[in-house]
Amino acid sequence: MGDYDLARYPGVVYQDGVSALIDLIMKSPEKVTLIVLGPAPNIREALKRQPAIAGRARVFAMSGSVDRGYDGNPKPSAEYNVKEDPPATRAMYEAGWQVTIAPLDTAGTIQLEGSLYQQILACRKPVIRALVENYQVWAKNINWTRADPDRQSSTLFDPLAVALVGWPGYCVVEPVPLEVTDDGFTRRKPGARQIHAALQWKDRRGFENWLVTKLTR
Repeated sequence: MGDYDLARYPGVVYQDGVSALIDLIMKSPEKVTLIVLGPAPNIREALKRQPAIAGRARVFAMSGSVDRGYDGNPKPSAEYNVKEDPPATRAMYEAGWQVTIAPLDTAGTIQLEGSLYQQILACRKPVIRALVENYQVWAKNINWTRADPDRQSSTLFDPLAVALVGWPGYCVVEPVPLEVTDDGFTRRKPGARQIHAALQWKDRRGFENWLVTKLTR
């Protein structure tokens, strides 16, 4: 934050984000949808402090790897969001609320290119210009993958978890009994908690068009 004075921030500053999350869920007159796009230690802590949130919310997460891994690998991977904190993911999966995941099987294959990506580059919305500029900076400073900001996006893992909330028809979503292992894998296991997982694409091109439209219009 450099020399920015937080007291100048015009919005609300929450000193305890987990408590703010619990309060929002418990006070909401309708069920809350949590979109979880990273490791889940805050979700685990919220469940620990107030287990009743599980009856008042549902979860959509970019999480796990069921049948396929990174870059379409036919073997599952220890997906980052799970591997960084397996106990937190386990707590999130087993809390009793509905959990729907966008695993690497589908979310790990999303990469915009061609005319769709050119629409992103041509968009003049300030937030999209900032997004592209950040991508260009990021691409110059990574060493674990290749990125070409002039030609294609990076792998867009997270947007599918968002799309599944209101537009689940782009994928085949089915219940899968999943356990979370200590080394960060999400494996099929009979009798484990049923997790709704987007395992296959039904209309990937439709999803890509939806995403670009949402971003640019």
